[in-house]
Amino acid sequence: MARSRKTRLGERRSLAVGLVRRMLRRVVAGDLDPSHLDLYQGYAQVRAIYLDDSELLGDLKALVDLLGTNSSEEIRLNEALREQMLAMAREWLLQHPSAA
Repeated sequence: MARSRKTRLGERRSLAVGLVRRMLRRVVAGDLDPSHLDLYQGYAQVRAIYLDDSELLGDLKALVDLLGTNSSEEIRLNEALREQMLAMAREWLLQHPSAA
C-alpha cells in the first residue's frame, strides 16, 4: 500500500531532525575540534541539511540565518558569535529532545 504524502513528509522531517540533532549535539559537546573553524564546519553541515529540507525545518531558520545566506562568503567567528551559535544550538536541542 502506498504511503500518503503526509506520512512521507513526516518521515523526511524525522530523518532530517535526527541528523541535525546529532550534529548539534557534537557541536555543543565539543566532539568536534573546539577551534572556531570546526564549529563553523559543524554549522555548515546543519545549514546543508536545512537547505535540503527547509520546508520541513523552518525552526532552524534563525540558526541558519546567523551564518548568512551565501555559503561561499567567509564568516569571521569571534567569541561572541561562537557563544551565540552554541546558545542557539543548546536551545534547539532543548526544544527538540530525542524521541528515544
